[in-house]
Amino acid sequence: MKKFFLFLFMVSQLFSFQFYTNYDKALIKSREKNKPIFLMILSSNCPHCINFTKSLIKKYEVLNYIQSNFITLLIDITENNHIPPYIDYNGFVPYFVVLLPNGYQLAPSIKGEIDINSLYDYLYNSLILYRKLLK
Repeated sequence: MKKFFLFLFMVSQLFSFQFYTNYDKALIKSREKNKPIFLMILSSNCPHCINFTKSLIKKYEVLNYIQSNFITLLIDITENNHIPPYIDYNGFVPYFVVLLPNGYQLAPSIKGEIDINSLYDYLYNSLILYRKLLK
């Protein structure tokens, strides 16, 4: 469990990738920066989650896109059972969803393993939707 977060911490240092593990702090930062939240619910003992993380760190351009356009919230379900309200979480990991700064779900969630290119498309389309809502 702790090894997974240690791994993510090392990745975050390597790529200067900032993420939050506390929902309330992520909401505050989302409001301050006027950015949507990209929520990832993972498990440190889930092979699909570990494979996803390994794939993600190899895609610097996707990490940079996430960092530039979203507030990232990472919840390791094995260590933190505080799941944000207003999402359609069903207990499966990996789980991905984009939230508005008020905590409500912006886009349909993705449940289960996803390739990085599909994740990028999901985030890109979510950001377009977010920007339309701002107008």
